[in-house]
This record gives sequence, structure tokens and C-alpha cells, in this order.
Amino acid sequence: MTEILKRLSVIVPFHGVDLHWKDLLQDLRPLPKSAEIILVGPDEPPAEILIKASEYMVAQVRYVYAPKGRGVQLNAGAKAASKDFFWFLHADSKVPRPSLFLLSQSLQAEPEVLHFFDLKFLDDGPKVMFLNSLGANFRSRYLGMPFGDQGFAVSRALFYRIGGFAENAAYGEDHLFIWQARRKRVPVRRIAAPIFTSARRYDSQGWAALTSRRLYLTYRQAASEIVKLAKVRVIECVREKV
Repeated sequence: MTEILKRLSVIVPFHGVDLHWKDLLQDLRPLPKSAEIILVGPDEPPAEILIKASEYMVAQVRYVYAPKGRGVQLNAGAKAASKDFFWFLHADSKVPRPSLFLLSQSLQAEPEVLHFFDLKFLDDGPKVMFLNSLGANFRSRYLGMPFGDQGFAVSRALFYRIGGFAENAAYGEDHLFIWQARRKRVPVRRIAAPIFTSARRYDSQGWAALTSRRLYLTYRQAASEIVKLAKVRVIECVREKV
């Protein structure tokens, strides 16, 4: 498992008061020494917390400053990364050890595709969150549209070919990243293993309200992106005929 993971940069954006990445670091303990974990945020974590969290790690852990905005932070992490492969994770993600193993297999077998995982929610939200999991996994498996909480993994070269994450989008920078990949005919592949993510926002903001709002915003954004994709394909067809 370790050979290709030696060439891996894990990029984790976080908010200044968000310390969920401490738990994520424990899941990433199997990573080899030459891998790196980059925490990206607007405020440097307290030194004693970062040192304590890093004590049990094998891979190098470091902090990179970037102002608020997930797209800005993701791109800053990629710019600071030194490895050949990037793996973008949310700070509140939970990564089972078998998922790490399958990530290494997938990167080794298909280094020039965009990889993503299945999505499951932790038990910190409403009981109906299994419906959101079903919807997310249907959308990603059959429509080829995963979201960022499914852990995008991509080579450095492919990341820059896609063009990085949108920095001026009000929301959905991960959604837009996949549309950019589709316009450039970048293959998107599922890793048949889960990543877990927190459902606490659905508890605090209300399951129905937050689910319906996210569905509305996603489909509104997708409508615009479908038009852009259609225009690109028309231009490609015209060029082929000339």
C-alpha cells in the first residue's frame, strides 16, 4: 500500500475554530513517512494542539495560511503541496483503513483519472440521513457527479489540467470542479469504499430545510453548467468537421 502513498499530499481546509481535523489525523496514521498532510485555514492552530496532534503521526503535518473560502483554501493547499498526487478531504471526514488501501490501489491502477469515494454520514445527525447517502451515491455513481465530501483524489498534472477550484463561487466549488473535469473529458472513477462525514449541520439547521436548500442550489448551478458543456461539445464537433 505504501509505495504510491509516499507520493501523496492530503489537503484539508478548515475554519479557524474547527478542530475536527484532529480526529481525521488519527485516521491518516497509516500513511507513510514521506506523505504529507497540509492543513489550510485562516488562523494557525494553537501550537500546543498542532504539536500534540502530530506526535502520533508518521507523515509530515504542516499548516498553510489561506483566507476564508473553500476554493481559495483548496488551491492554496495544492500550491503548497510537494507530492505527485493530491487528496482533498473535509476536516470532519472519517476515513476507514480499508479505504486508504483501496485509494492506493486505485491511484496505482489509474493515475490519470479523478477518484472519489462512496459517502456515508456519521451518527451525529437526524436518523433520515441515510436518504442523503442514497441520493449522493446515486448521483455520483450513475450521473458521475460526486461532491467534495467524497474525497477527490487526483494527480498534480490532472488537477492543473482541470484548472483548480473556482475561488469566486458563492458555493459549490467542488461541484464546479467536476463540471470543469467533464468539459475537459477527464474520467471520473468511483472507489468502492466509504468516507464518513458529519451530519451535525442537518441537526442544527433542520434536515428538510438544509436538504431542500442544497438540492435547489445544486440544480440551479447544474443548469448553467449543462449549457456550458453543451457549447463546448458543439464547438468540438464543428472543429472536427473543419
